[in-house]
Amino acid sequence: MKNYLILVGLLLSLGMSAQIEPEKALKKASRELGTYNLDQIANTAKLDEAKSNIEIATTNEPTQGMAFAWITKGQIYNEICGRDLRNKMMDPNYKSSFANAPLEAYDAFERSLTLNPKKWEIKDAIKGLAENSGNLINYGIQMYDEQKYSNAYSAFNGVLMTHEKLKANGEKSILDKEDEYNNQLYITGLSAMNSGKNSEAIVLFDKLYKANYDKPAIYDALYKLNADKDINAAYQYLEAGRLKFPDDIGLLFTEINHYLKLNKMETLIDKLKLAIQKEPNNVSLYTTLGNVYDNLQQKDTEANNVAKAKENFDNAETYYKSALEKDPKNFDSNYSLGTLYFNKAAALTKALNSMPDDFSKEGQKKYDAKKAEIGTFFEKALPYFKSAESIDPNDKNTLLALKEIFARMNDANSSIEFKKRLENVDKGIKNQSAFFK
Repeated sequence: MKNYLILVGLLLSLGMSAQIEPEKALKKASRELGTYNLDQIANTAKLDEAKSNIEIATTNEPTQGMAFAWITKGQIYNEICGRDLRNKMMDPNYKSSFANAPLEAYDAFERSLTLNPKKWEIKDAIKGLAENSGNLINYGIQMYDEQKYSNAYSAFNGVLMTHEKLKANGEKSILDKEDEYNNQLYITGLSAMNSGKNSEAIVLFDKLYKANYDKPAIYDALYKLNADKDINAAYQYLEAGRLKFPDDIGLLFTEINHYLKLNKMETLIDKLKLAIQKEPNNVSLYTTLGNVYDNLQQKDTEANNVAKAKENFDNAETYYKSALEKDPKNFDSNYSLGTLYFNKAAALTKALNSMPDDFSKEGQKKYDAKKAEIGTFFEKALPYFKSAESIDPNDKNTLLALKEIFARMNDANSSIEFKKRLENVDKGIKNQSAFFK
C-alpha cells in the first residue's frame, strides 16, 4: 500500500510539473537565446536548445496564447537563418536542418500580432519581421529555382505583407523604392501563377499593369489568367502588351495561339510570317503556318474556289517542306505533309465517285486520268507517313493512313500488318518497334 501511495504521489508531482513546464520552457528559451547572442560561435548549441524549448511554449497553454512566446520563437528562427547563412558562406555544400526557418519566423511574428500584444511587443514583432525580410527573399529565390512554387509564393508574399505592416507603423522597408516593390510584386505573381494560385496572381499582376511596369510577361500572364473567363477581355491585355513590346517573341506566340484558338486562320498568316522572321529555325512555326494554309485550302475546296484552293494547297506544301528541310525527323511536319496529300487524294476520290456515268472513250479517259491523279497523291503521301511511323509507331492516325494507302495500292500484306498494329493501339498495347526504320 505504501508503494502505491508513493506511485500516486509521483504521478501527481509529474502532472503538476507538466502544467508549469511551458512557462519554464519559455523562460529557458529566452535565456538560451540571450546566451547564444553573447557568443554565437561558442554558444551555438544554445540556439538549438532555445528552439526545443520554444516549441514546447508555443504548443501548450498557457504560453501558447502569449504574444511574447511567439515573438521569442520568431527571434530564435531569425537567428537560425543568420547561422545558416554564415555556415553556407563557409561551406557551399552546407545543408540546414531548418530549411523553412524564414517561414517559421514570419508566421511566429504574425501570430504574435493577433494575441493582443503590448506596445513594446508590437515594436519587437515589427522589428523581427523587418529583420526577416531578407531571409524570406533568399528562401523564396531558392524555392523558385527548385520549382517549389507554393513555398516561393508564401515567402515572397510574406515580404509584401511585411512591407505593408512596416509602412503602417512608420518604419523603413527593403521595398521602399518603387522598382524594388514592383519587382517583388512581379516575382510573387509568377510564383502564385506557377503554383496554381490564379486569383492571387491576377491581383498582383493587375497592380503591375496599372503601374505600367516594364515587363512583357505581365501582359502575357493577365491574358492567360483571364482567357478562360472572357477571352475578349483577356485579349485587351495581350493587345496592350503587343503595342508596348512589338518585338517580344513570347507575346507574339501567345497571340498566335489566341488566333488559333479562335480559328481565325487568315489573321494568323501575317503573325506566323513575322514569327518566322524572328525565329527562322523554329520548325513548329513552319508547320503551323502550313496547317493554316491547309485549313484554308480545305475550306476553298468545299466552296469550289478552285484557284484559291490550289494557291493555299501550294503554300501549305511549301511550308511543310520548309519545316522538313530544317528537321527531316520532325513527326508533326512529316505527318502534316502526308495528310495534305492524303486528304487531296480523298477529295479527288469524292469527285471521282460523283462523276456522271459516261462510258464513251472520252468519258473513260477522264475517269482514268482522275483515278491516276488520286494514285499519285497517295504515292506522294506514303513516304511521309512511313517517316512519321518510324518516329512514332503508335500514332493511330498514321497507322490508319498507312493501312488505307496500302489497301488502295493492292498491297494486302502491308495493309494487314498496319491493321494489326492499329488494333494493338486500340487495345492499349504498344507496338514495341517501328515497322519502317
